[in-house]
Amino acid sequence: MNIKHLEGQPPDNQVDARDQGKDNLDELGEFLIIKDSEEIKKEWQENYYDNPSDFFSENNLLGLNEQYQSKRLALLARASLYLTVTPDMANKYFKYFPEDVQVLTDLFCNHREGIAYDGLEFQLFSIAAQQIEKNISVAPVNHKPEVSPIVRFPQLEKYLEIAERRNIAPQLLLENGIFYMPENFTKLGKVSDDYFGVLKEASDLNFGGDHFLQVDPMFGENFESLSDEEKIEFLKMALVNIHYNMLSNEVYNSCFTRERVTADRGRIRGHNVAHSMIFRTFQDSSVYNIDQGNFEYRMNSSAEIGGAVEEYADHRIVLAILDKMKDTSVNQEQTIGLLVDFLDKSRNPIFSNALAEAFNNLGVNVSAEKLLKLLQKNKGDNNHTSAMLYRLEFGNIGISSAGVKYLEKMYDLGELNNPNYFAQRLTARGDVGIFDNSRILVKFFNLGKMSDDEVTVKPKIHDFIYSTLFLEHKDETSEQRVEREKYLKEFKESYFNFYDDAFFKETNVKFNNLDFREQGWFLIYYKHSDQNQRSKLINFVKKFGEK
Repeated sequence: MNIKHLEGQPPDNQVDARDQGKDNLDELGEFLIIKDSEEIKKEWQENYYDNPSDFFSENNLLGLNEQYQSKRLALLARASLYLTVTPDMANKYFKYFPEDVQVLTDLFCNHREGIAYDGLEFQLFSIAAQQIEKNISVAPVNHKPEVSPIVRFPQLEKYLEIAERRNIAPQLLLENGIFYMPENFTKLGKVSDDYFGVLKEASDLNFGGDHFLQVDPMFGENFESLSDEEKIEFLKMALVNIHYNMLSNEVYNSCFTRERVTADRGRIRGHNVAHSMIFRTFQDSSVYNIDQGNFEYRMNSSAEIGGAVEEYADHRIVLAILDKMKDTSVNQEQTIGLLVDFLDKSRNPIFSNALAEAFNNLGVNVSAEKLLKLLQKNKGDNNHTSAMLYRLEFGNIGISSAGVKYLEKMYDLGELNNPNYFAQRLTARGDVGIFDNSRILVKFFNLGKMSDDEVTVKPKIHDFIYSTLFLEHKDETSEQRVEREKYLKEFKESYFNFYDDAFFKETNVKFNNLDFREQGWFLIYYKHSDQNQRSKLINFVKKFGEK
């Protein structure tokens, strides 16, 4: 029995490809000749295309013993093109074929500072960097083996950083890392051409452009001609595809290192635009409630702070897809599942408003169930999930003698556990109002950390007082104080008369997505307006939304 075979190691009787009638070209030279050949592409397509990780199975690696060294390296290079293939997988390959490391080391060292000549070699170095570093470490230079490989080849450090990101990336891909090619879309007709046309323009703009990406061509007459089932199939495939692209861009972006992301956590307050999916950039829960207009301003003003004109082309595509997804009437539960997974793997606050709207439109109860499961599964930072749960709109929720059940927790309200009362969300920060049988706002409480394990919670009950709704300032006159206290009373007694469904239908703005003091500011402004000014104000809100 071959122990090495059982341990995933190559057997001792490994066949050396050089003994099989190989021509006089050196291994490296032949590899460079055949790596892009039609023969290699065809073999890859026939054997590994559907599941690239099969290349690293034990049976396949054993079978590669029969291949010429240059050919198996060419297949390894082809495997490196897929984000589902990791340096850890490559390390398993090199346990079987340690002699191949030297060929890649020669290739790396022959390049100026290790810079790859083409994309295929770049990808190959990104999964083999760890092995190349070890190989260079044992090779003496000027009889000083202690000289670091990174000092001798500075570019190696970049490849090692990419290797770290590549090892993590597959965990963050949607639908087990599937990548939809144009041929996968063709069954849906010419909408494929529209989508990949926009995708190509997005790619071109990333390398410099003088305008913002226009996503409308994705949703022209070809999209509208699809059935409802075809539309949601297209949207799901497009979201999976663009997410793969965004993750890939992060993997190969040298700005993203673990050290940099970790350092930013204590340095940056508020929204961190250098968001990393891979290293989980910390975003405060409040950031997920920033109005979309602020994100749009950021997206549209990158050139003003020294960046490129268009740095958010992929983000615009995602936002356009989410906007269409929220209105689908078929396969809603599956769509919610994909969006919950996207929320968790992206965690980018730029998408939080669109996701919150989609969860509420597609099914608030199903969304709550799936988000709660995500909350229970994750450990550590759950701000992204809590923010979505806080923004789910359940309407009026009955209160029993035991309290109010909200998102699977029972909140014991003490003396306010009155079956004639009800609760309703007041803000997107977890504030929930308690209303009596006359629909008057009595008090409120905060949901607290949704990730806590308690099934029954006794929250702190807050009075709805002047400073809750209005910002006190030292120059405030007694007349202003009296007037605002009157507004406060009216706010509590007539909440549903002012901020009811009619207001939302007219403006498309959910007032309870605003903070208390933002609501108070709007109330004062509205009360100080005549009919003409109020009409202008409503039109202003229609146009600009929550911002």
